[in-house]
Amino acid sequence: MLLNEESKPTIIIHANKDFGGGDILNQICYGIEEEGIPYEVILVGECSNHVKMAYDACQQSRLGVGIGVSDGYVALHYEKLREDSPLFNVSTHEGIEKIRAIGQNSARLVKRMPFNIFHE
Repeated sequence: MLLNEESKPTIIIHANKDFGGGDILNQICYGIEEEGIPYEVILVGECSNHVKMAYDACQQSRLGVGIGVSDGYVALHYEKLREDSPLFNVSTHEGIEKIRAIGQNSARLVKRMPFNIFHE
């Protein structure tokens, strides 16, 4: 997808339209909001691979940062990384703190601040 000259600089979140985890998505968004960076959620149906969705999202974002959310997983990607190498890749079953940290870290990547490190 080509970037629109008028598109706002936002973190793009691609979520599978069949994903039923509204709480997961909310926590990601809360983490981004805490850091004061705008974001946009786009529901996608043609892909269930969260890493690919994150990569596609970061390519679409004017900030170069994207998140992919599908059943069971969340990935944070940056435009300068290889498609198959997201910055963070976590299970949605690992706890709300890690999910929220994905949102925080996406915003911190934009602001060039140290990441909120969580233990694997």
